[in-house]
Amino acid sequence: MELVTLKAQSRNRSSKGALNALRKSGSIPAVCYAKNREPIHVSVNAHEFENSWDVPGGFKTLYTLDVEGGKKVNVFVHDVQRDLISRRVTHIDFMLIEKDQPVKVDVTVRLVGTAVGVKNEGGILSQRARKVRVSCLPSEIPSVYEHDITDVPANSIVYLKDLDLKGAELVSSPRTVLFAISKGRLAK
Repeated sequence: MELVTLKAQSRNRSSKGALNALRKSGSIPAVCYAKNREPIHVSVNAHEFENSWDVPGGFKTLYTLDVEGGKKVNVFVHDVQRDLISRRVTHIDFMLIEKDQPVKVDVTVRLVGTAVGVKNEGGILSQRARKVRVSCLPSEIPSVYEHDITDVPANSIVYLKDLDLKGAELVSSPRTVLFAISKGRLAK
């Protein structure tokens, strides 16, 4: 997991006009939340943030916010709000994290290969879950889970519990269907 450092400036809770002025100056207002702690209001450089975040797995990128005054906090992106027309980021919600405390994140699941049930048996592949929610240490958050489907025959159902989570703990329901290969009507 990549760790990115962003410079951040402290800010007070602001009016709508002050936030819009901040955005026009090239910054993005943000709030860092954590359990049992007061939120921290900051702003980050829009260009720096979008370059580091707008990549596959951006929601799983870990950041160290270097807040003016020497305070450093570890965070990951919880939510991003965008302008409907320009698609520019207008606000960020960060979650404060401790490196030794597990976090819950959604990780993309990618199916790899061509199933024998599709290739040779005329089956139809239907991926039902595209993400899985897991709990793991921030440094162990995977960017994607790949699941090899090459040897899966027709009339098979694979559940989230069948994924290799590489040491992470499954938070999603284990009985959630990841994918199914059903035999087509005309297949023999």
